[in-house]
Amino acid sequence: EMTNGAVRLYPLEDPNVHGLLPLGDGILIFSDMGVSTRLTLLAGDTLYPIAQTEVNIFLSPEDSTLRRWEDGISFFDYNAREMLVLDDRLREISRIPVPEDLAGTPLLSTDRTTLYYCTDSAIRALDLESGISRVLKEIAYSYQNVTGLLLNDTVLECCLEDGDFSWEYLYISTLTGETLHVTDSGALLTSSETTWYASLTDGPLQLLLYGQPGSDALALNPQTHFSDFRFLPEDNAAVVLTVSDENRMVLDHYSMDTGLRTSSFTLESECFPWCYESIGNGRVAFLFNQGTEDNVSMALWNTEMLPSGDSQSYTDPYYTLDEPDYDGLAGCTLYA
Repeated sequence: EMTNGAVRLYPLEDPNVHGLLPLGDGILIFSDMGVSTRLTLLAGDTLYPIAQTEVNIFLSPEDSTLRRWEDGISFFDYNAREMLVLDDRLREISRIPVPEDLAGTPLLSTDRTTLYYCTDSAIRALDLESGISRVLKEIAYSYQNVTGLLLNDTVLECCLEDGDFSWEYLYISTLTGETLHVTDSGALLTSSETTWYASLTDGPLQLLLYGQPGSDALALNPQTHFSDFRFLPEDNAAVVLTVSDENRMVLDHYSMDTGLRTSSFTLESECFPWCYESIGNGRVAFLFNQGTEDNVSMALWNTEMLPSGDSQSYTDPYYTLDEPDYDGLAGCTLYA
């Protein structure tokens, strides 16, 4: 009522729901069944179930092997050691056996033609049609694993550890194997086909950065200190959760195109929102617990129906020690 219908609530009967993911024309929810995961596809204005299946592993939207496209999903079945491919009605399309020398977990390309994986001595790409496995990069760490495909499958992210609990993240070209970047910051990185999004810690600050390859990065600076956030690459947007002085929770939606805070609303203090996903047309789905952990509901937030009226931009150029804000420094020096 407080949002005039812009935010609609859907109580879920299953207390074990732990995640959601848009899939085709519906919303896929994940339920923890102990030794398995139940997948249920909800659709329509009432979010009624139209398909359901159960997989014999624990699976969540945060699983590094889980990939989604318009007509299905794929993920690694750890028990069967196969990549399982489902369509947008949760029907099994195929099972792809992984190479025997696999180290860690594999990733399937969006077009489902290439399997990326690590061995003990290399990062490799397996052409599933020809069966030919090519070396992308020779590398030998105590632990190495592929963890992400970015920018329309042109960049492969790998996690490395050499036995001293010092982690590195390596980014290479999927075409040539060329090293594009190495970092130990552990940035949470995602992307659309053309834009990358990263969250990383810099001293006491959590930086929310985004940009396009070859261009200067931009930083999103929310209006208040935030406790949770999520980039929404499909909409070039972000959702930020803050806790107000009255111990109320405020959800803000930011557009990366303009830097504007496009939509905002306040939740009651006993609500705990999480797992934000774009479902198209400016709408955001998220889960929340109300009062107790086993009382899970879903909310659909139409950001276009709830404009914030805020005309301030919250994005700025990203400055570093190597490339500081020279104009700002000159102004500070003059003021001092």
